Amino acid sequence: MAIVDLTFVKDYLGPSVIGDTTDAILNALIIEAEQDYLNIQNKPWDLDDLGDIIYPPGSDCTASRMVGYKLNTKSDDGKVIASESNLSYSVSFGSGNNSTNGGYPKSVTGSIKVWTRGM
Repeated sequence: MAIVDLTFVKDYLGPSVIGDTTDAILNALIIEAEQDYLNIQNKPWDLDDLGDIIYPPGSDCTASRMVGYKLNTKSDDGKVIASESNLSYSVSFGSGNNSTNGGYPKSVTGSIKVWTRGM
């Protein structure tokens, strides 16, 4: 079982964000969001007695926001197009300074509890 399923992501984000994105792309982004969540959390998933993953409360909403962010991010090199013009074309890239936790803005991943290990 994934951190969130396709139906939940579609319902959570709605058609205005999803647009004509295919299910295959959304499923790939769900897998990526789960791995990113795990990396940001910096701790393995908790398991129940049967070995099934126990996801943190609210992780389905956070993962859905991560998928939505990936859908709307136009650059995959750690920079986000912060502004864009159409007349005599102009573009401005934001750096990672405005984002946190694996390249996602704090508004997307701020609810993830980040674990640190003592030295």
